[in-house]
Amino acid sequence: MILEKRCEAQKSTIVCSQREPKSWASMILNDEVSANAITKRATKHYTVVINTKNNK
Repeated sequence: MILEKRCEAQKSTIVCSQREPKSWASMILNDEVSANAITKRATKHYTVVINTKNNK
C-alpha cells in the first residue's frame, strides 16, 4: 500500500478532503474492511495545517 510504504520511508503525503476522516469510509469503495484499512493508514500519524488568506 502506498500510504504504508511512504510512512515507513518517513515521506510526507498530502491528503485533501472537504469531509471529516470519519465520513471517508462511506465514500471509499463499497467494502467496509478496505475502507477501514485505508482510513486507519491515512489518519495514523497526521498533522492538520490550515492556511487562510485574508483577501481584503
